[in-house]
Amino acid sequence: DSVGILFENPKKNITYDRFIVQPVREITDFLKNNKSENRFLFISANKGPFIFRKYMEAKYLAEKITKRQNKNNLIVYPGLVFDSAKTSSIVITLPLRILSHIPLLNKVIIGYLPIKRVTLAKEISKIIDGGQSIYTKRR
Repeated sequence: DSVGILFENPKKNITYDRFIVQPVREITDFLKNNKSENRFLFISANKGPFIFRKYMEAKYLAEKITKRQNKNNLIVYPGLVFDSAKTSSIVITLPLRILSHIPLLNKVIIGYLPIKRVTLAKEISKIIDGGQSIYTKRR
């Protein structure tokens, strides 16, 4: 699921640890324990503003776990992922998409630029097939 959580809700057990870190631990442990030659692809985040500090810390921890398990695992660094199926994701990305058309501001927000889920899926497919993508490095 590339349209994940941005905000925790501990009362509903929606935490960064539960939705970001723990799944990565379980997958990488499975691959390690089964001596699998398969690689894992983790969808991280390119950047996050200060208000998402805990979110980014969870992403960084998941990246470390991913790399430690297998140096050939892949990490993708998109901006904010959105999809029409998740209306809230469109609302959150709207200001960024508007700002991206303003010449001086577009350089400031380039690391946060939203990407459609279907577009990200195509980039991931290209990466898996060995192609180049701007999403394999932080911008």
